[in-house]
Amino acid sequence: MKPEIRYKGAGLLKVISIVIMIFGAITIAIGAISMASGSAMASLLGLDELAVQFFVVIGTISMVSGIVMLVCGFFGYRLRNKGEKAGFLILLGIVQIIVAAFSVIYSNIISSAGEIMAEQILDNVGVVGGVGTTDNIVFTVIGFVLPALYIVGALMNKVFQPKMVH
Repeated sequence: MKPEIRYKGAGLLKVISIVIMIFGAITIAIGAISMASGSAMASLLGLDELAVQFFVVIGTISMVSGIVMLVCGFFGYRLRNKGEKAGFLILLGIVQIIVAAFSVIYSNIISSAGEIMAEQILDNVGVVGGVGTTDNIVFTVIGFVLPALYIVGALMNKVFQPKMVH
C-alpha cells in the first residue's frame, strides 16, 4: 500500500469547495430565472426596453458570479491535497472576494432602480401602495465567509507540513 500525503487544509478545502459549488449552481439558476421571468414580465406588462435590459443585466451578473464560484469550487476540490497549488487557490479565493464585493456594491446601486421598476410594475397592474426592500444579508455573509475559509484552507496547505497516511 502506497503512503498518501495529506495536507492540513485539505479537509476544509474539500467541504468549502463543495458548498461553494452548490451556491454557484444556485446563483446561476437564479440569474437564468431572473433573465427569463423578468424579461417575460416586462413584455407582458408593457414595460419599456430599459426594464428588459435591467433584468438581463441582473441575470448576467448573477450568472457570471455563479460561474466564478463553480470554477473556484472545482479547483479547490481538485487541488485540495496539492500543497504546491496553494498559491493558485489563494488567488482564486481573492477573486471570489472581489466578485462578492462587486456584487454587493452593484446590488446597492441597482436597488433604487429596482424599487422604481417595482413601482412601475405595480402601477401598470393597478396595485396601490409602496414596495419595501429586503437586503439578503445571508447571501452577502456567505459571499465573503466562504472565500475567506477557502483562503484559510489554502494557507494551511501552504504553511503546514503535510503528513503521510498509510
